[in-house]
Amino acid sequence: MEKNSQILQILYEEGWHRREDLAQNLGLEEAELEEQLKILAQEHPQLRQVPELGVCLPQDPHRYDQKLLEALSGGPVEVHESLGSTNDVARERFGQGAGYGTAVLADYQTAGRGRMGRPFASPGGTGIYLSVLLTDSAVLEQSHLVTPAAAVVAVRALERLTRARIGIKWVNDLFCSGKKISGILTAAVVREGKPAGIIVGIGVNFATPPELLPEVAGSLRDFLLPGASRNEAAAALIRGLRDELPDLVRQRSFLPEYRRRSILLGQPVRVLPVGQEPYEAVAESIDEEAALVVDRQGRKIRLQTGEVSIRFPGQETNR
Repeated sequence: MEKNSQILQILYEEGWHRREDLAQNLGLEEAELEEQLKILAQEHPQLRQVPELGVCLPQDPHRYDQKLLEALSGGPVEVHESLGSTNDVARERFGQGAGYGTAVLADYQTAGRGRMGRPFASPGGTGIYLSVLLTDSAVLEQSHLVTPAAAVVAVRALERLTRARIGIKWVNDLFCSGKKISGILTAAVVREGKPAGIIVGIGVNFATPPELLPEVAGSLRDFLLPGASRNEAAAALIRGLRDELPDLVRQRSFLPEYRRRSILLGQPVRVLPVGQEPYEAVAESIDEEAALVVDRQGRKIRLQTGEVSIRFPGQETNR
């Protein structure tokens, strides 16, 4: 226990500590240090060990750590305390010559947006707000598949850190326990008049207290596994978008999971077409182009754009 106390005293000093330095300062062999760290990790789930960085015991596990983010995501991450919109900054970086996988992350957004230009609640310190620039040819050629594929990437990343069962509401929202916990917004960027990239923006109510959110929104806060942090979640999202999404789009291999996780299929829905009157229908299927097929009094209608709402017990959401 004495060695544990000594290690803790060192780790409480903010920052990363190299394993060899820890072993030398404590007079421990590598195997002895490993054993002590195993014990500490059980007592302190927020303890982080990354080969390239060393060991860290963050006092606030949800505070962004750029070194950790870059080590876990496998590439550079631009981290901001506050900005208007991560999508807007990613667009600026593209204009400045930024390339594939450019990632922008903010602790707080002052002008976060969802689909149709709706404001997206972005309280600081607890949510995840990020954008990644993709320029892969498959992404550009099948851009209509990027948003649903990104939804599958996000679900996989978030479920690894939570006990939540996350569903997908066509086309771009993630739901948990009947409430929206995440939204995805994609935007094309052009160069010399031609599509040259897709910016994928993701907002997640990760550890956000319910009182900071609109009534229709939820949070993963009560589902987080011990030690789960925004750093790990944000890095997993960035890595998934960079490394997994192009192949998912190219092979369309995300579609079975996207359908399986749909919270709409088989349910009565209200369709809100752009510029047209809303109507009632039943969500029937999602086709190979990720379009939603609904049945309106026996007539099949294929939706590629527009909004669909579903009624949950005690509420209705159009988000």
